[in-house]
Formats: sequence, structure tokens, C-alpha cells
Amino acid sequence: MSLQEFLVAKFTSWSPPEPEVLKRTKYSITLAWRNVEPFHFIADQLLYRLEKNDKMPPWTVVYRGGKTSKEIDNLASRNCHKFRLKVIVKATAVPSLAERAIQSYGDEATVRDKMKVLEQQNEENDNKSNDVRGAGDAADTESHSTDTTNAVKESGDDQNRTKENR
Repeated sequence: MSLQEFLVAKFTSWSPPEPEVLKRTKYSITLAWRNVEPFHFIADQLLYRLEKNDKMPPWTVVYRGGKTSKEIDNLASRNCHKFRLKVIVKATAVPSLAERAIQSYGDEATVRDKMKVLEQQNEENDNKSNDVRGAGDAADTESHSTDTTNAVKESGDDQNRTKENR
């Protein structure tokens, strides 16, 4: 498998870290997502889509763009609010993934070694609970490692990570 194919496969199966709660009020929440390791070499080529779980339709886009934080307001007080982050690499960046990775990491062997971190993270996530709790006006925050779509050219396997605000 070529390095390019390898990187596309790794990105498609990669789940980014769940969004972090920066600020919470009775009617709003500010979420941030920063760590795109080991894909930092294409950080400038990533787009993010933050979705909120509603009853109908099930998921509503609340943010789409290149920023790494978003305040979501007009939330119902003391209700459970669930969010998921989807990471999309710009289609124009896909053909140069291998080239950019080698520029960043030095050589192909190092790139492949860095990508092994993904396998270790997936194993760790399978072996531990990802519940996080925090106090605030809107009650506790729970994180569930379930949903985050990482799509190359906006296609790929759906693997989602959610952030729930109660």
C-alpha cells in the first residue's frame, strides 16, 4: 500500500478528540477542539462541522468552518444537549497528503510510525470509559466516544465522537 493510500485509510478511520467545554452558562456552551495529532501537518486543510442532536431532525449543523471553537447559544436550560464533531479534509489537500506528511515528519518510516499512535489510541478507547463530569449551571457534562465522522472528500466511514451537555 502506498503512503498516500495508507494516510487516506488512517484519516478515514481516525476519530479526533472530543470537543472540550470551555465555558457554560444556563443557556449556552462554548466548545473547543484543538488536537489533530497526528494529522497536524494538514491542520490548515481541515474543516469542522459541529452538530447538535435534536429530536427532529436527529442532528442539526450548528457550525461549519475552519475555526476550532464555537459558542452555541439559545439552548434550553437544564436539558441534555448532545454534540458531535465531524472533521473533513479539503478535497484539494487529499492528493498531497503523503508529500505534506513527509515534509512534516522527515521520511516515510517516521510517518508510518506516527500513525501507529492511532491504533494505540483506538485500543485505549476500547479498554476504558470516557466519561467526564463537570459542574455548572446546566448540570453535568458527559462525554461518550461514539460519533465523529472523518471524511476524505466528505466521504468515508462514520465514526463519531459526541459531547453531551446537561
